[in-house]
Amino acid sequence: MLAALLQLLWGQDIGLADNGDGFRLMCHFRLLKSVDAIGSPLVLHYDLTPYGCLPDLAYLSSQEWLVRPAIWAHRLRYGAEAGFDLRYFGVLHSALFGVLLSALYLALPGSRRVRVLTIVLAGILLADVTFVTYFVSPFSEPAIFLGLLAVVATTAWYVRERQRPLVALLALLAATMFLVLAKAQTFVFALLLCPVLLSRAVDIGPLRGRWKGRLIPAMVGVVLVVTAGANVARQPKFFAEVNEHNLVFLTLLVDSADPEATLRSLGAPTGLVRYRGTGYFDVEAAAKESDPEYQQFRSVVDRRKLVTYLATKPNHWVRLLRAGAEAVSSLRTTYLSNYPVPRAGDELLARRPNPTERLLGAVGTASWPVLALVWLVVMVAAAVPLCRRSFGPDARALSAVCYLLAATALSQVLVSLVGDGYYELVKHTVLAGYATALLVAITIAALVGVVGRRLDRRRTRAHTGAA
Repeated sequence: MLAALLQLLWGQDIGLADNGDGFRLMCHFRLLKSVDAIGSPLVLHYDLTPYGCLPDLAYLSSQEWLVRPAIWAHRLRYGAEAGFDLRYFGVLHSALFGVLLSALYLALPGSRRVRVLTIVLAGILLADVTFVTYFVSPFSEPAIFLGLLAVVATTAWYVRERQRPLVALLALLAATMFLVLAKAQTFVFALLLCPVLLSRAVDIGPLRGRWKGRLIPAMVGVVLVVTAGANVARQPKFFAEVNEHNLVFLTLLVDSADPEATLRSLGAPTGLVRYRGTGYFDVEAAAKESDPEYQQFRSVVDRRKLVTYLATKPNHWVRLLRAGAEAVSSLRTTYLSNYPVPRAGDELLARRPNPTERLLGAVGTASWPVLALVWLVVMVAAAVPLCRRSFGPDARALSAVCYLLAATALSQVLVSLVGDGYYELVKHTVLAGYATALLVAITIAALVGVVGRRLDRRRTRAHTGAA
């Protein structure tokens, strides 16, 4: 908590500028930026307005549950008419960050020194200026950062717990529900968690034993999958239209050696090649509405067709995954300024401790395929102890956490690419970087614990032999 607050409030206050998406969340509270600006500079103050959300632009997110207490605290001090200061978000999110790190300490297996080392490393890497600036922003990323920490902690508790497994299961359900409702792209957690849920039995009444005891976890998995699917379906259709445009015109056609053939494969008019390289907001709405070929594109191309197309084009995936891995190794972008006003020399990004950015940036051009291979190998290797009863609960809990973090990183890159293509890819894959940082912290601490145990056994044998 303290590390995050120091990053945000030491010296000039920093945060993350609004790229234009902030109103989707803040409009629920009738708050608008006091300065009408997209991107740089950061605007910290929001004014109270009589206007709410437009029906087709309101984003639905569990981040609202965190916004409400921050706004309540601000109004308690300054009154409702004073608007809102985003720095209240920073204080609330930093406090929750500290609480969840404490919960992770209690939930993880291992000796006290190993768990302390884990939390220290996690605190250092996750308090990177790249991540904590999202704490002072109108985005829903704080919910996915905090939600992931909660899911990791409750996952370890659920796999290890023997006395009250149902309580741990319900805690895991609540944490995962919060996470999958944070953003549309986090729906995948409902699927990733299913192997963890089914890795153990939860005996209740007549539902006992190896198979019947897994009925309750299976039902929880079904609830999560249905909830995640319903959350994606209830998002405004406008967002899907934006995503599909960006995936086709800003990504697939840009990568294609024959963009007209790509359009034909999608059943779209080849004349639309003129939009190649344009994002949705680069083309005037009136121009799209009056273009019969674009309207035909909208009527024939949907998410299902795009996924089917990508499934049959592995050559596209190599370029997509390369771009995704490179985005994770470069976690910041200058159009999201950290400062309320431009700094000397037009400096936009805060020069504050950024260990995770440096760590991932050190991979550099080797980020593809190195990062993707690391995520895949860890995910598969960690799934083995999780699925075998011969391993103890502590080993299986550690495996579950590592599997979940590696799967999170890999899946978030894939979902971001299929969802919106190259558009704002750095921002969309930031959770992959966050999960990777936490995975590094847990892995290093676990290896230190293994080495420490072996040295302790050697000293014990040497002492016994000497005696």
